[in-house]
Amino acid sequence: MKYRKAFSLVKKNLARHKLRTGLSATAFAIAVILTLVLASLVGGIQHYFTYQLEGLGSNWILITPGVQPVVSTGFGAPTGAAVYPITISDAYAIKNSATYFACLTPLVQTGVYFPSTNSTTFMNGVWPEIKQVFDLSLASGDFWSASYNYENGGAIPVVLGYTIWHSAFNNTLKLNENFTIIVSNLATNGTSITSSHTVTAVGFLAEKGTFAGLNFDNVLYMPIDAATNITGVGDRLSGIEGASSSSAVINEAATQATNIIRDRHDGQQDFTVATETEVINQIGGVMQQYYVLVDVIQVFTFVIAGISVFIVMMIAVTERTREVGILKAIGAKSGDVMRIFTLDALVISALGALIGSVVGYASAFMFAKTGSGFFEYIDLSTIPVTAAETVVLVMVLGVIFGIYPAYRAAKLQPVEALRYE
Repeated sequence: MKYRKAFSLVKKNLARHKLRTGLSATAFAIAVILTLVLASLVGGIQHYFTYQLEGLGSNWILITPGVQPVVSTGFGAPTGAAVYPITISDAYAIKNSATYFACLTPLVQTGVYFPSTNSTTFMNGVWPEIKQVFDLSLASGDFWSASYNYENGGAIPVVLGYTIWHSAFNNTLKLNENFTIIVSNLATNGTSITSSHTVTAVGFLAEKGTFAGLNFDNVLYMPIDAATNITGVGDRLSGIEGASSSSAVINEAATQATNIIRDRHDGQQDFTVATETEVINQIGGVMQQYYVLVDVIQVFTFVIAGISVFIVMMIAVTERTREVGILKAIGAKSGDVMRIFTLDALVISALGALIGSVVGYASAFMFAKTGSGFFEYIDLSTIPVTAAETVVLVMVLGVIFGIYPAYRAAKLQPVEALRYE
């Protein structure tokens, strides 16, 4: 029996049993939809986090007090208590000795209140090198001179993030205009008190956005010595932020910083050094675990779909016993019967795979075009390849699960089959 004739018989049989065919194909369709949607979502999450980290700047290195996991939310509070604080002297030591650093800045963070606009934001005490560390662009003005000295008095120079000067001050603030800020600082007895200070706007940042939980548009930057003085923290830092001279030496730069600070801390590893490369690689490792989870789900759904095809095919063999007897009585061989039932399973699985591919791609497309956050980073270009691989896999599984029922049908004896009611 030729394949064209066998396929014609398969088409007629499937058409006669639309419900059974539809249910079997649906099982494979659901498996394919889950595979495509889950794979696209995991890929979108990975691309999102990679973009967020790369958006911080090129080849960045963050040094924070305490021992904490590299992959954390916004590089938050340390999970291990620091024996020694990170100090501005540590920052100078790295600047003067670490040859693989292109730039770095100490960091002191606190909150700040603007009485003129009744609004609050974050204040970062930094060196002017913060601009190079995080690739900041200015809409107008510039950062203060590196020679600025708080002890000389006068209004403190500050640079305002895009949201502050654009929204909080409603674009009314001018370059070199003075205004008042109120910050909290530590009194000598350890209590927190507020103090008022006059600052002058020497620069306005262009819009950058939020990356890895860091909102660059809602920050007021001021010289580090001014920040340490008005907050009362002394030389204690929130951390050190830097960038290596190239991606090729980022690990060497991190090692240099680690060795310098460890030597200054009497050999204590009481701080964390995180690099762009390290964090991206660790996120890739975490995402790989999610891909494994997707694979596990895929295996379970495909096995369930395969079992459903197996059951349906076994039922079909029973229902079509008399038909098999007639085919054999008019000259069909066992191979012909097996070919018909194998094609049955192949067509059902292929139909389910194609329907699942279309619905799966449409679902991923909808998430990518209408969703926000990591949904926007779903890479639709990879789905056709994944879909093609999945279709082939489903068709192979359909044939595998259909082989035994086809074999059972092929082994039916014509006389016994014709007597079957």
